Order: sequence, then C-alpha cells, then structure tokens
Amino acid sequence: METDAKEEISVEYEAVDKDIFKDCSNIAFYRRQKQQLSKKSTYQALLDSVTIGKDSTNFQIINEATKVR
Repeated sequence: METDAKEEISVEYEAVDKDIFKDCSNIAFYRRQKQQLSKKSTYQALLDSVTIGKDSTNFQIINEATKVR
C-alpha cells in the first residue's frame, strides 16, 4: 500500500489597511465610557434588595448624593 502524501496547507496573514478603521482613541463613545469608568459612581446597589428570578436578577439602586432610590 502506498500512503498518500498529505497536502500542506499554508495560511497567509492578510494585512488590513488600518487607515480605514478607527482607533479606540478616535471613537467618542469609547472615550466617554472610559472617562465615566475612571470617575467614582454616585450610585450604589442595595444588596439586601436583590431578587433572583428564572430569567432575571433585580435590585434597587440608590444615588448616594441625593439618597433617592
């Protein structure tokens, strides 16, 4: 019996023209989200109000500055 030579498969890296895609620093939405994450949130989850359902989890939040739920 003669064994068949395995076909060699090569994968070439296809370069993408990065000039047509935006960098994260050029996307306003990303910059706003990143800026918001760096600030301390005034909202806090009330852990004693957590209820878990079949398809959801609910909890109340409170604004620490105004104490409004």
